[in-house]
Amino acid sequence: MPVIPSTLRLVTAYVAIPHIAAKDAFRKLDSYLWETTWRWGKRRHSNKGHKWVVDKYWTSEGTRNWIFETKESRLLKFSDTKIRRHSYA
Repeated sequence: MPVIPSTLRLVTAYVAIPHIAAKDAFRKLDSYLWETTWRWGKRRHSNKGHKWVVDKYWTSEGTRNWIFETKESRLLKFSDTKIRRHSYA
């Protein structure tokens, strides 16, 4: 699982190009990532209830809910990336 966060950082750096609507792209990627991890959790533990899966893999911190994490790592959100705006002189 530690490979995934570094891969996500590379994808995030690519999407944060100014001419792309990065905020919208990050929001859609976060949504897709949540749906993917949710389906994975339900499939991996098909004999367990939804609440058990939520308690096992998702936590909340401050005002943020639905943070996916395991014992080894925490999944980053695309929307946590700073968007750099470039000014052309």
